[in-house]
Amino acid sequence: EYQNLNKAEIVNITSVGPGPLDTYSIHQIEPLVAIFGSEVQRLQFVGTAEHPSLVIEWSEHRRAVIHHHGWEIPFTMYLDYKDQKSEKIEIKSDYFLSFIDEMVDFFLRGTEKVPHQETVAVMSVCEQAMRSLDFPGKWITI
Repeated sequence: EYQNLNKAEIVNITSVGPGPLDTYSIHQIEPLVAIFGSEVQRLQFVGTAEHPSLVIEWSEHRRAVIHHHGWEIPFTMYLDYKDQKSEKIEIKSDYFLSFIDEMVDFFLRGTEKVPHQETVAVMSVCEQAMRSLDFPGKWITI
């Protein structure tokens, strides 16, 4: 669903999905880093314990907000472009199967599927997202 996006024109993303922050945030954060890149600047926890939400900022004034809801809510992104147009993308593919296929290919061939700096950025954001729970409303530098 994300392959043919005009990534350079996206300025804001609202991402929603199910599950708890500690184990399911990666499913929202990884696509955000794939779209906006690894230059994540800071994040802020703005949700509640029951419904966690984060604001994440990148360089060049790009921003995303992620929300975690109940299991009934599919992974969905709302994209806002520089020209003021918007787009909704609901994840309908079997992303877990695609992930497993890519991971097996990585181990068989040893070819890097994602730039190293993106992997580091995803893990840094996930780590700081959990840390931000102790400092709601405060910006945490990545």
